[in-house]
Amino acid sequence: TAVVVLAVLAAVGALAITHLGSHNVAQGRHDPLSSKITSQQAVGLANLGQTGQPGSGKSAALLSASMGGVIFTPSSGGENVQSSQQWQADAMAGGQFVLLFTSEGKCLTALGSGGQATTELASCDSALDQRWTHPFEGTDGMGRDYWQLRSASNGQCLAIGTAGSGGEAVAEMQHCSATKPWQQLVIFWSAF
Repeated sequence: TAVVVLAVLAAVGALAITHLGSHNVAQGRHDPLSSKITSQQAVGLANLGQTGQPGSGKSAALLSASMGGVIFTPSSGGENVQSSQQWQADAMAGGQFVLLFTSEGKCLTALGSGGQATTELASCDSALDQRWTHPFEGTDGMGRDYWQLRSASNGQCLAIGTAGSGGEAVAEMQHCSATKPWQQLVIFWSAF
């Protein structure tokens, strides 16, 4: 089974490299995308909210999806990750992640650029628009590590938008800020 999976990933990677070759050159990239997965982890992608003080799990929101697209949904409390909020983080050779939304079998994909940038779930092909870098942004008082999820295709960061009355918030793409705004900080919670 592992050999078949690796063969499929290699074929998809070759196709993605061929398809994205001109895009990589336009961005000054000449290196092919690796299709080698170096590790996998089941995670919840959490944002602790504006009052994300240590121990304030009540304000946490986890990346999920709905009919309207990619959203952040309220945590059920603590650091529990529900199956509807679970992602498979595939660490790729070269230091990028491909994020598979487990319940739908689709990958987090960045679309567009600038003020038109957005996200969607799409069939996984490990192309540049499904690659995410994860600059480390610090550790809180409880020892939790914070990251930014930055699209490898447009350089923008995944962020939590304004929450509606039900507590759900649209996942936005924003210009990555060096000031580390809370909207752009993500914690990888173990799904187990």
